[in-house]
Amino acid sequence: MKIVFQALILSLTLSVSSALWANNLTLKVPVIAEQPEAAAYYHELLTEAFSDIGYTLTLDIVALPQMRATNALEQGAIDLMWLVRSAERDAAFTSVPVGLTNSLIGQRVLLIRPEDQAKFDNVNSLDDLRALDLVAGMGQGWFDVAVWRANDLRLQEQGGSWQSIYPMLAAGRTYDYFPRGMNEVVAEANAHSDLAIERNLVLSYERDFQFYLSQNAAQHRDLLVRALTQASDSGLVDRLVQKYWADDFQALDFNNRLVLQMVTP
Repeated sequence: MKIVFQALILSLTLSVSSALWANNLTLKVPVIAEQPEAAAYYHELLTEAFSDIGYTLTLDIVALPQMRATNALEQGAIDLMWLVRSAERDAAFTSVPVGLTNSLIGQRVLLIRPEDQAKFDNVNSLDDLRALDLVAGMGQGWFDVAVWRANDLRLQEQGGSWQSIYPMLAAGRTYDYFPRGMNEVVAEANAHSDLAIERNLVLSYERDFQFYLSQNAAQHRDLLVRALTQASDSGLVDRLVQKYWADDFQALDFNNRLVLQMVTP
């Protein structure tokens, strides 16, 4: 009887240990060297979303430059990356089709030279913006490139580091404005005091960040869909958006800006 009882206890212990182990997950996630603070929202969203479905998530942080992020995902050096959804990325990686930021990245606010605000003051439509014949700066291969082309707006892709756009714009070289996500532009303006945030406009298109998984992590897709869908439905995404960007909404006077709706390719 004693032997049977000990065997039962051992079996229960192993079962509980296995269950606890099964609800632990480690993911290799990036911090982008050029903007390390930008990762905090996505890391917290992951951790909280998994906690809410009964998982303990450990994040193994991998620091890398943005130019290497996609290659790192391809090679499995990281397990996931938040990227603006596109058909090309959907084909290249395992997508987790749940928006992450309430589409803030598709609400583009312009960084400009301070003395150029008057150029934008009379813009009331995309036609008005086209008529100015201004050149937008963008990183090579960004989804914005396809959007600006679809809307017949001029642009120039910056080869190498996209961060070269800031000093080139400030110096009046090549670029006339730099469209940035509503969740990016305030911090970037603070970091580049020779640039200003255009005061009146939002150029809006229908896109959001979503997670893309490496081949090694593709098995976790359904779990991520479950966790993130619940995060959206429960209000977690809304709460974190407010936590991280409520001050930016206020600084931008976002609700009083003129929204120019763009065609999304």
